[in-house]
Formats: sequence, structure tokens, C-alpha cells
Amino acid sequence: MRKGFGFMMTLVIAAMVMMALPKTLSDRINPLVQVQEIYAMVDQLGMEADGGGYLYRLNGYTPSGDKATVVLEVQGQLDRRALVRMEAKGAYVASWTVVDVEELPASARTRLHQG
Repeated sequence: MRKGFGFMMTLVIAAMVMMALPKTLSDRINPLVQVQEIYAMVDQLGMEADGGGYLYRLNGYTPSGDKATVVLEVQGQLDRRALVRMEAKGAYVASWTVVDVEELPASARTRLHQG
């Protein structure tokens, strides 16, 4: 009985810690959040980040057309209307690159040009 209670308390505390962390950090360390490919168009100027660089909150789409919101941190400003391919784990972006419109999956291309 005591082992079960201790295990449950550990789970509760771990869940509370995960909820208190910023979303990008909790997504980064959460083993249940899957890595996925996200395509987005830069539609704003980046906000200055604390440690230098710029932050972008981007609404993008997976290759199947599902919507996803991510936070991208870069060293310099990105061009407005730039198309970006990202490897994301929830809101956390692990890697990114600027791509041409021809490189977008059809469903992501359609969704980005609608919005």
C-alpha cells in the first residue's frame, strides 16, 4: 500500500513540475510529445529574446495539414513571408531551415496560402 502511494505522489509531483515549466521546455523533456515536421510562414517581426536573438510564435501545419503553434528562436530577424520547415516537439523547435514554396507538402501549402 505504501509503495503504491509513494509512486502516485511521485507522479503527481512530476505532473505539477511539468505544468509549471514553460511550454517549450516541458515539451522538450516530455517523452510523450512526438517530434513532427511543421511548415510555417513568417508573418510578423520577431520579438527580442532575453539572451539575444529573436523569438517568433508561428502558426504552421504538418504535412497532413494539421495546425500547430511553435516558438522559434533565431539569431537574426527572418524575412517576412519566409517559409520555414521545422522539426518540432510540441511547441519546442529542435531544428529549422528556410525553404522554397516548391518544398512545401501540398496540404501545408494550401493551408498557408489560405491564412
